[in-house]
Amino acid sequence: MKKILSHAALTIAVLSAMGTVSVGAVDAETTVPEIKNAIVVVKEPAADSRSKSGWLAEQLAVTAFGDSLQYWQAASENDGVMPQDSKNNLSDIGHSYTSNNLPALGVEDDYSLALKSNEDTASIGPVYRVGDVYKPSATTKKTVKGVFTTYHEKDMDITVYTGPDKSRLEGNQLRGQGATYLFPVGTITNLHTTEKGLVTVRDIGVGSSRMEMIFSYGSPNAMWRNQSDESYIFLYEGHAENSWTEKKEFTSLVANTNNNSQSPDSIQNGKSYVAFTVKNNVIEAVDILDGQVWTRFGLPKAPMYHFHAGQLSDDDFVLRGLRLNQHFVNDADAEWRTQGMLFGATFIGYNEYGVSVDDKSLINRVLLNVYTPTRRGIAMGDTKYLLLFVYGMPTRIVESATNTGTATVYEYKNPRSSNSYLQFALDDKNQYIKSVMLSDRPVK
Repeated sequence: MKKILSHAALTIAVLSAMGTVSVGAVDAETTVPEIKNAIVVVKEPAADSRSKSGWLAEQLAVTAFGDSLQYWQAASENDGVMPQDSKNNLSDIGHSYTSNNLPALGVEDDYSLALKSNEDTASIGPVYRVGDVYKPSATTKKTVKGVFTTYHEKDMDITVYTGPDKSRLEGNQLRGQGATYLFPVGTITNLHTTEKGLVTVRDIGVGSSRMEMIFSYGSPNAMWRNQSDESYIFLYEGHAENSWTEKKEFTSLVANTNNNSQSPDSIQNGKSYVAFTVKNNVIEAVDILDGQVWTRFGLPKAPMYHFHAGQLSDDDFVLRGLRLNQHFVNDADAEWRTQGMLFGATFIGYNEYGVSVDDKSLINRVLLNVYTPTRRGIAMGDTKYLLLFVYGMPTRIVESATNTGTATVYEYKNPRSSNSYLQFALDDKNQYIKSVMLSDRPVK
């Protein structure tokens, strides 16, 4: 409990004002120039500045999140003096300060939701945790489905296991043979909320922005798009604390895998999941579930990715499921908005992305529209610092003079291809991402 109370006392600055952004799914060069206009030390503005958007919100987020890393570490040790000042600053992001510094999901509190008693304070109400035994009141409404019962509380739905008790199955070859679930009766298996006020241990909940989520959790392990309402589900995979003999850290390189998240090893490895439903850059729902009940979540199969800042793989160079030099087939389920020529090639623009092809109908560029994220969760409208936080430093930074200032592009080269580049163009003030493009040629 101490861990969740200590960490929940932090408030990560709201970034929702920064941008208005069927299932899709090598180290950077050491000579990259330093980012211009980097702020060496970030000081928190006065209270009347908190309402300002964009740049100040980003500074506050970095400062608060830098503090949170230190608080998290101190809280996990359950003793010692809690640090008061952050030593992180904006110039560190992409170098020593990236998503690689985030703690891996694994402690029990990672799979909990707590009710904030007051939005203006850090006080915490009841805490509900996957794996705990839940005791509902006699008047709580419920829905029974097989060996699971979902209790409908005021702010959330709590699903518990009500089948044969684990103690009756373990050690009994006949009773345990073919058992689907191994839980004590009354164990919470799922938590679901669409209401504001409930937050995870990392202070993320309904109403938080996608940018806050990325700063707190890093890049998702999987992502789905709901074609009917254009929302996205960002999935984070972790392990149950009692099933881990040694805590897994993201500071070491984790190879990308093509293992499916719905495979039987979800049970064997004691996995758990945190899922955020995001629409128009804002979280609309939070789901936390035990790996044993993953298939009941109802999502299609998808590969799981483990991205590492500063280390790119071929999996990074895919946008909206499209790869370069892939033969393009017009999306029959999507209505194209524009059609014409772009950079001398045939271009078709849809609501969420655009594609240009050569005379052989091979893809040579893919562009993303607002709200459409990359596999690491980055989209138009995000600041360059969030980009650097999850991708690390680019292969090169290209600057060119324009009538309104300096055009800057952060370019990441595919380490396994000589003609594959992921390019993020910034606005004239070198602050926000104004375009995301996958291209078969470097920026000139």
